[in-house]
Formats: sequence, C-alpha cells, structure tokens
Amino acid sequence: MKNYRNKRGFLLLSFLVYLLLFTLLVSLCFDWALTLFTTYTMRAQRNVVIINAYIAQDLFIRDIHMAPLDEQEWKKITTSEIIWSTHNWDIGWCYKNKKLIRNEGHYNKQMQKWDKKTASIAAQHINALIFTVNKQLLAGRSLIKNVTIECTIAQQGRSYTLIETTTLKNRVII
Repeated sequence: MKNYRNKRGFLLLSFLVYLLLFTLLVSLCFDWALTLFTTYTMRAQRNVVIINAYIAQDLFIRDIHMAPLDEQEWKKITTSEIIWSTHNWDIGWCYKNKKLIRNEGHYNKQMQKWDKKTASIAAQHINALIFTVNKQLLAGRSLIKNVTIECTIAQQGRSYTLIETTTLKNRVII
C-alpha cells in the first residue's frame, strides 16, 4: 500500500480562498484605475475648452491690433458682435450659439448682412461673451479707445471668466 499522508498538495478550499482574494484584489485595482482614468479624462476636456478660449482671445487681440481707430470705419458694434473695415476687407467677431465665430469678407452695413464671408469657429462651449467698446471724442471725431472681450466658460460645475482689454491708440494689452 502506498502512503498518501506525506505528499504535499492543496485543498480545494484553500484554492478557492486564494482565488477569491485574488479576484477581490484585481477588482479593487481595476476600480481604482477606472476612477483615475475618468477623472483624468474630465479634467483634460475642461482644460482643452479653457485653452481654446485663450487661443481665441489671442486671435481676437491680433485682429484688434489691426483695427482702425476711427469709429467711422467700424461697421457694427454690439455686445455680441463687432465688425470693422480694413483697407479692402471686413473683419468681424460674433458670439452665437455658444460659439465665438470670426468672419472675414465684405459686410454690407445698410442691409446688415455679409455679402461674401469666410467664417471660422474660434472657440466653442462658451456660456457667455460680451464685447465692450469704449469710445473717446478727440477733435470732433469719435475714436475707439479700447475693446474688452469678457468670456465665461462653465465646465463641470465650475465657472471660468477670461477678460482681455486692448487699447487701440497705442496697441497695448491691459
């Protein structure tokens, strides 16, 4: 007869306990990794929206630096849209449907519409945007003193407000 008592082996019960512990440990690690990934993805999306708003403001400031001082050369000034004329081209920025749009082409001031235009979406996911144009009278002429763009973005329950003011006389960002 063979002696089976001296052989070392595993019981089915101990194997099941080890399998249960291993499964529990892997599940906890997977849950932790999934939580980190979800948090990272939401923050990355928020940061992309904020960075796009900053880039749009930089493009706006670049265009404003080329804008004329004389108010007669500006075709439309409202809180949601501004349009001015350059030598042979019109440039406009407008806020519509939570988007900041840059228009370029020929604007008909009498009909209040673009005849020919190229539109580009500069930024999206903007909750509020206000253009403020300050004027100054100088020698009987109305001049544009400065232009402010105030942009509000709400992402994941937090609100971010970006404000840029550019003077047109000496082209300084305040």
